[in-house]
Amino acid sequence: MNKETTNTSTQAVINQAIDITDVQQSSIADLGALFSAIRKISDEHSEAYKLAGMGMYLADDWAEMAENSKSDLVSMG
Repeated sequence: MNKETTNTSTQAVINQAIDITDVQQSSIADLGALFSAIRKISDEHSEAYKLAGMGMYLADDWAEMAENSKSDLVSMG
């Protein structure tokens, strides 16, 4: 394997990882929207409301981690 082939292979792996983070971000956004919808229809004092709030918080946190991972990958490529 020469250097050009190695660089192409590395870039292909980076591009695939970027695509995966895009799917990850989309899935996390959907999850956050689901938790938001649950929270809107739940009584403010219910366990569902509290759990949905926690889910929204985690979805936001995971979305930020995915965005940071994507930024790292883009800077590598």
